[in-house]
Amino acid sequence: MRVETSAAGSANGREPTTGTMQAIVRDRYADTEVLRLDEVPRPVPGDHDVVVRVAVAGLDRGAWHWMTGLPYLKGAVMSQRKIAVAVGFLFFVQMITYMLGDRSIQAFENGETTSPPTTGVLLTMLSGLAIVAIGLLMYPVLKQVDRRLAIWYPVMRVVEFAVSAACGVYLLTQLQVVPNSHLWVYIPTGIGGLIFTYLLFVSRLVPRPIAVLGIVGYASLLLGVLLDLLGVLDMTAGAGMVLLVPGGLFEFVVLPIWLIAKGFSSAPAPEPSSAAVPVTAS
Repeated sequence: MRVETSAAGSANGREPTTGTMQAIVRDRYADTEVLRLDEVPRPVPGDHDVVVRVAVAGLDRGAWHWMTGLPYLKGAVMSQRKIAVAVGFLFFVQMITYMLGDRSIQAFENGETTSPPTTGVLLTMLSGLAIVAIGLLMYPVLKQVDRRLAIWYPVMRVVEFAVSAACGVYLLTQLQVVPNSHLWVYIPTGIGGLIFTYLLFVSRLVPRPIAVLGIVGYASLLLGVLLDLLGVLDMTAGAGMVLLVPGGLFEFVVLPIWLIAKGFSSAPAPEPSSAAVPVTAS
């Protein structure tokens, strides 16, 4: 970028150190749409500072990516668009593999087969790995919204996988299902999901109605777990199944389709940072 100095300097040719200047600025992480021309105070050097005249400033892909606040993965840039598509695809994978695995386990539990449900357990573990991958991919995006809260999303996804895997290993070794195993898995699912959808809501990474659907879905899931443990309803039948509908629509229909088709919207960083590039001063 070519940078021109102001013609309003002092008689000795030095740059002015007071007043204002025009600059390209931004106050949040996003693409070029957040850049704007603004009038800003001219930097004033301190006692031990110097003023450096910039004649030319380079702009490469790394600097452009840094502006968005998104992560570098394996030494290369993973774009916001690619993350959205990957997460959307993984939501489909985790839901399909879980449903197939759960069906196999239910067949064993109901006495429809006497063979150990090895395939069913492996499918549920594959679903759990997809869930962990979603958490790891989303963390660099969500931490731009709230770093301290965002870390709990991948943590809950890992806990969810660990609980599911432990129940699966118990089933294969003891040939019996852990009592209320699905409820123990639903607890970290619901907590992590509420964190995820809250951050989506406040950041507007996706349209807010989609985030609200997720919040309702995960809240309904946790409510169902509590009512099931209290003996009020059964999460695998009747009214208990109804409580699973909002979350199912969010995870298997609305969110993944939106992420694959549209991607993430630009989201503000939790602590706005301002970067200014001087242009011709007025």
